Amino acid sequence: RAFDENRGARCWHRHGVCIVTEHIDQVKYRILMLFIGGGNSVIFAFSIVNLVSGHYVGAAITLLVSLFIFFSYIFFAKRRSLKASGRLVVYGFTGLCIYLYCSGGFYNTGYLWIFMLPMVSFFLEGNKKGIHTLGLFLIASIGISVLHFLGIHNLPYSDVHIAIFHAAFIVNAALMNLIHRILAAAELDLFEKMREVSALNSQLEYYAFFDTLTGIYNRRQIIANLVTEIERYKRSKHEFCIILFDIDHFKAVNDTYGHQFGDYVLKALVNGLNDNILRRSDSIGRYGGEEFLVIMPETRLEGALIAAERLRQYCMDFTFYNTEYEKPVPVTISIGLAEYQGDNSLDTLLRKADVALYEAKHRGRNTVKTWHPKLDSGKSH
Repeated sequence: RAFDENRGARCWHRHGVCIVTEHIDQVKYRILMLFIGGGNSVIFAFSIVNLVSGHYVGAAITLLVSLFIFFSYIFFAKRRSLKASGRLVVYGFTGLCIYLYCSGGFYNTGYLWIFMLPMVSFFLEGNKKGIHTLGLFLIASIGISVLHFLGIHNLPYSDVHIAIFHAAFIVNAALMNLIHRILAAAELDLFEKMREVSALNSQLEYYAFFDTLTGIYNRRQIIANLVTEIERYKRSKHEFCIILFDIDHFKAVNDTYGHQFGDYVLKALVNGLNDNILRRSDSIGRYGGEEFLVIMPETRLEGALIAAERLRQYCMDFTFYNTEYEKPVPVTISIGLAEYQGDNSLDTLLRKADVALYEAKHRGRNTVKTWHPKLDSGKSH
């Protein structure tokens, strides 16, 4: 019943980060699907053009890459793994870039596609794995260039062109890496902002439902719970009772021993009742300063009267020890009890409990009184 504020904040933190992560993953998913759909259509079209033009090797390679990238979509549909699917796309695109570097593509413009590799790698794989992928491509392209210089394999570029290409590719990769780092830092900053917002949200949620001192429901929420219980009675006709209790002479306790000790009394009393007397189905809330409201579902008046007497006895027997004065301070409570009747409104039920509580205080305090019609002629406190 009590609310762990720190735990609640951590839950909100995780929830906030999950919202941001899901949004970023959705963006990556859309771009991945765009690449698979649009880019793969272009690659497949190139394979058809190569086939019609009689470039069977190029047709086979581009068709293989197209199928490989399409397979990444099938993999994602079954495994729902964005990272694994993105990695398959990068591997397929890297293979295509190696082929384009070897063959030159149409009119030696294939290398222009290669400059997309750093952007795709960093976006879909991240910084570390993206660098590994680009490193592997550079090793492959330099190895092919060495074969070209040795006369083993002829590339459709001049030696100067090859050198310029590698220099431009490295510069492009460095720029893409820098952009990716900036975006990663912005993403991290966004996470931090969301954590701050989540912490504020958790505090607002806590203040909206719970009393900050005792950790139990505040007045607004315990009344809302009571309204819910009344509606449940109208559906199921299950009896329930409410207990309204007040700490006797609490102002004198504060004046004599200080407000810090008074706060200790409130917290110790509520925690003790929650842990030792009340059921898990019962609800307790702070109705006023030292006044508390308990809702007891599925409970008739006889059972509620027994529970109320146990509450009173527990408080009287509990040792509220004051360390400053080095002595126990006796604390008692007065209790008013009312059973819900089918024709009662919320205000009527609360008034009955309030009248019974007034009678308990009028009869000397440290006692339990149950509402009955004769009490209505008395004066409510």
